[in-house]
Amino acid sequence: MKRINKFIKKIFPDGHFHWQNLNDRPGDKLGPPIHGRCWLFLSNQHGNELSFDWNLWTNFCHASLTVRQHDDDVQLAIAFPPVAFWFGIGHKEIREFLNKHIEGYEGRQIGIRVFDWSVWWDVWSNTMSWSNKTPKWRDGSFNVLDFVLGERQYSERDIESRDVDVPMPEGNYKGTVKMREATWKRPRWFTYRLMRAHIDMEEPIPIPGKGSASYNCGDDATHGLTCPARTIPEAVGKLVGSTLGTRMKRSNTWRWNR
Repeated sequence: MKRINKFIKKIFPDGHFHWQNLNDRPGDKLGPPIHGRCWLFLSNQHGNELSFDWNLWTNFCHASLTVRQHDDDVQLAIAFPPVAFWFGIGHKEIREFLNKHIEGYEGRQIGIRVFDWSVWWDVWSNTMSWSNKTPKWRDGSFNVLDFVLGERQYSERDIESRDVDVPMPEGNYKGTVKMREATWKRPRWFTYRLMRAHIDMEEPIPIPGKGSASYNCGDDATHGLTCPARTIPEAVGKLVGSTLGTRMKRSNTWRWNR
């Protein structure tokens, strides 16, 4: 790194290079730089810089040109699984040109994205807000599955509702389980059905706080759960297992006495 910065300063006296590995691993460890970013600062006084981000293991597809994208005055992005790249430019003269010709501080984007069986496009659309007055040809999408199979319709049917006692090591907690059948169907495709349980706890079940910040270090509670289940006992069992798992994950020495 020192050699790189020494070489850069011969060309740009105020120049500086910096990079960051974003490939986090469990235990605050960093893996290979599969995901990362770097900056080449050319002039601190005018905020002139070049930036480059990469992700070598992605599942999204897009290509876009954006102005006023975060710290970049101009950003070019391209992604095709499994790789994605972003190249940004920050320059005083570009910034002054954009301020003169674009009203407000919002960014503008020209691009195309493909995800969730849909194609989304932007033609000089606003990156910070959306308006129903914007014509679809400038900011719209086309869903391939809806076009071929018809629009998906969702419905629910109540099956059963029952008051239950949820057994925990320290005692039982009262709650209500509602069994529902969820249905997804398309005019030109098979119908998919799923039995689900929605549990509301009359007595929330205590669990340790997450403990990642000052506001969540105290005790917390499980107030309910929605999960796939075919019977009420199965749903209660999943709630018990989920709650005990949270207790062990957050503090294996934590105990609760009612």
